[in-house]
Amino acid sequence: MAPERKGEIKRFLVATLAVSFFTIPIFRSGGRTNLTCFQWLINHTIFGPPVEYVPEEDYARELQGVKLVREISYNG
Repeated sequence: MAPERKGEIKRFLVATLAVSFFTIPIFRSGGRTNLTCFQWLINHTIFGPPVEYVPEEDYARELQGVKLVREISYNG
């Protein structure tokens, strides 16, 4: 295969990948699913829709059963 042909195939594959990345709905953001890359990017700006999902964080529950080891040293 001629080198020019290999370059054309490589450019075609890169272009196909770029177009697919921005058009296939594979992204998620909060409660929203099936977003394209462009929709995902807009969703993360001030121009996107209002926030619909804020995770509840319960640090006490997350640390339940975790043993914390703390070493205190004082050289004074």
